[in-house]
Formats: sequence, structure tokens, C-alpha cells
Amino acid sequence: MKTLKLFLMLMFAFELILTGCGKSEPKNTTTPAEKGTLQTAVEGFTGKTAVDYGLKAKEQIKKASEKETQDRNEAMQ
Repeated sequence: MKTLKLFLMLMFAFELILTGCGKSEPKNTTTPAEKGTLQTAVEGFTGKTAVDYGLKAKEQIKKASEKETQDRNEAMQ
């Protein structure tokens, strides 16, 4: 009888762990879907990822250069 009681208590505890005790958070459906593993692998093999990073770096350099030029022009005046 004690074994059955212990077994039932352990099963109840296990079920609580699996189901959780709190409210579940609502899922945000407005976030864009993440890229899958296959898509990430294909983009890595084809070089698309490197090209994207290169374009992003180019834009950052361009913005920094424009800011530097603007700061230099303001200092000259």
C-alpha cells in the first residue's frame, strides 16, 4: 500500500513538472518567422551571408565617412 501511495505521489509530481504550474505566456504572432536550418546552410554555402555582411559594412563605412566629413566641415567654419 505504501508503494502505491509513493508511486501516485511521484506520478503527480512528475505531471506537475511536465505541465507547469503558471499561466502560459501568449505568443506574439507579429514577429517574423526565423530562418530555418536548411535556408541558413544554403545561404552560407552560396556566399549570400558574406555578401550581406559586406553590404552592411559598406553602408556603415559610408555613414561614418559622411559624419566625419560633416564634422570636419563644421570645425572649419
